Amino acid sequence: MCLFLEESHLQQMFIHVTSVLPHEGCGLIAGSSWHVRRVYPITNIEKSPIRYRMDPREQIRTMIAIEQARWELLGIFHSHPCGPETPSDTDQEQAYYPETVSVILSRSSTMTWRARGFQLAEQKWVEVELNSYGLNGHP
Repeated sequence: MCLFLEESHLQQMFIHVTSVLPHEGCGLIAGSSWHVRRVYPITNIEKSPIRYRMDPREQIRTMIAIEQARWELLGIFHSHPCGPETPSDTDQEQAYYPETVSVILSRSSTMTWRARGFQLAEQKWVEVELNSYGLNGHP
């Protein structure tokens, strides 16, 4: 499986998670046929560097907007400001939408952000390719 997104979608996620450092940032990813149409940053009410919980009001408003646009929830993104770049035990415990892609944003030793996608399959995380493309629509 592959999740297709524009480079600008990744940049939106990177900007959001950078703006909330040192805490985890989070949000929803919507679109259709595994092509991202919009990224929705959402407030992490935990204000924690090791866990997140989306503001319920923002999450509900976003879910309604996704439904009204006739898109589907494709993914949930969140950051791991201090690593790891793979899903944590908490991520597995709180995988309430296992059919979606979990996009984890982590920082390398050079402090640049990296994005990786994962999906639960039979209680195990499987990496999902994130295929980003520029504004011209080509991978």
